[in-house]
Amino acid sequence: MRKLIAGLALTALVVACSEQATAPQARPPTLLADFTNNPEVGNPWVARYTLDNLWAAWNNPEATVRVYATTFPLSLAGLPWDDALCGPAGPEFGVAHLQEISHWDPTHTDYAARYIDNANANVWIVLVSRTTSGGPCNTRFPIASGWGTLKYNDNSATGSTKQDAWSFKADGHLMTPGGDPVTFSGHLACEYNTGAKVNFVCHPQINMH
Repeated sequence: MRKLIAGLALTALVVACSEQATAPQARPPTLLADFTNNPEVGNPWVARYTLDNLWAAWNNPEATVRVYATTFPLSLAGLPWDDALCGPAGPEFGVAHLQEISHWDPTHTDYAARYIDNANANVWIVLVSRTTSGGPCNTRFPIASGWGTLKYNDNSATGSTKQDAWSFKADGHLMTPGGDPVTFSGHLACEYNTGAKVNFVCHPQINMH
């Protein structure tokens, strides 16, 4: 399985420690299904979940800045991450709300089925510099951090279709370690560029001022 939510046989979200924009990866999630609706045979199957382990990361096109958007401290994902300096330090963490639509595969055992996923989350956002190393946030030094929002969309979360595309959009009002305000917005859009689905291409964007 390639994407979202491991407990659903999809994988949870995003880039691993390599600092490259890859297809989503994950730690084992905690899931709470709060709504399931399959009213008639043949109708779409819809489920909504509350997640506490959504995260995404990508670089700007120049590869000088990287953004992390996460509902939980990334030390729990196995990254070298100082929770006190990189956050979120708690006791409050973020929450993601996911809606998934498929066609009669509530057990996630039909890997050929198409899943359309959409999620909205309140997340802790950290911008780090990739021009130096030795820092506390996955070996990088923080530029700014604070709470914001993350949106995730995927037209084929299992990767079962050739027209597979997914995206993340984040924004927030952050603060530098010195206390200066930073307004951030960022976007990552990815799609497979071959029918054989061997390679995919991503279009990252990071804006801050």
